[in-house]
Amino acid sequence: MKVVTFDVDNVVMNFREQQALSWREALRHFCQYEPIETIRRKLAEHGTESVRFYFSAHLLNKYRRFFINHVSLVFKEKYQPRIHVRPQMSDLLAQLRHHGLKIGLLSTTGQLAGNKRLAHLEAFLKAKTYFAVDKTDEFLGATLRDILAFYQITEPMEATAICATPTLARAACALGMNAIGLTCSGFAEMELRAAGCREVYATPTELLQVFENSFWTQPSPAEHHHRFSKINRVINSRMCLTRYGSTTP
Repeated sequence: MKVVTFDVDNVVMNFREQQALSWREALRHFCQYEPIETIRRKLAEHGTESVRFYFSAHLLNKYRRFFINHVSLVFKEKYQPRIHVRPQMSDLLAQLRHHGLKIGLLSTTGQLAGNKRLAHLEAFLKAKTYFAVDKTDEFLGATLRDILAFYQITEPMEATAICATPTLARAACALGMNAIGLTCSGFAEMELRAAGCREVYATPTELLQVFENSFWTQPSPAEHHHRFSKINRVINSRMCLTRYGSTTP
């Protein structure tokens, strides 16, 4: 494995949670009440087009622009300052870099362009964020291809996508990439596996805990040399015991 691509909106940063909170507040302003988990799930798959689930066709034409503007205002004033890179993600990304893997960053949210915390992460990873213009399989697939081309990956199986939505998982698998699912956006393990995820975890923290045993990790060059040297020492030791007639079983 050479490259691991992350869903920035849902996995790397807590953007989707803050966006969902701003939507919930705006919906309550219009006397609509829905669980935050449902709002986050819809936003993860449909973005601002989620508005069509909350208004009839007639009211949508009448209130769409006003509602979106109200969401934007609430987000900027209250929730945007709360956006940050998840602490456990920092540890996971550091582990991946330690193992010599490259990091790809994918976002479907233009609001994150120029975000200071994201820019700091990009500098740390020596990477840039690729923005998909739409959440459809087609546009996500095109963005994933751009990331693979940037890292000069010609064999998609050398790359893994960390996905929080079935759409991204399907796009990655369609290219021949490995896909690992995270249920932090509200999609069930069954949904993510049906979309092609080989492994599914609840949180980035859980993914970090199983990092060493996961199929997509590789030892760093230093660790590989250490393991190889240790194996050689064991083999040489056994050869010496055999040569000099040791009775040790």
